[in-house]
Amino acid sequence: MSTAVYQLPLAGGLIFHAGYQAELLQDGDIDTSQLEIDAQVRSGYYFVTLATTLEAIAQKLPHEQLSSRVMLDKLTQDLEYLHQNYVIIKEPRA
Repeated sequence: MSTAVYQLPLAGGLIFHAGYQAELLQDGDIDTSQLEIDAQVRSGYYFVTLATTLEAIAQKLPHEQLSSRVMLDKLTQDLEYLHQNYVIIKEPRA
């Protein structure tokens, strides 16, 4: 194995990891969205990344859709609460 530097695009920017040993797989076999989610969960930032994405969507909604903006704001607050108080743990498959 060789040492690799890689980056994952996220809603808030890029995550860089350097100096870790990595095995490279064929690009066609990898679903990058699943890799991004896995990286966000492992880093502890999945909830806050999702909240940031919803905030960006809410800001782009027209003012006439106030009820949708309020609903997205509530979801964002819920995700921020989850980020502060919970950790996602992957359950082993049987």
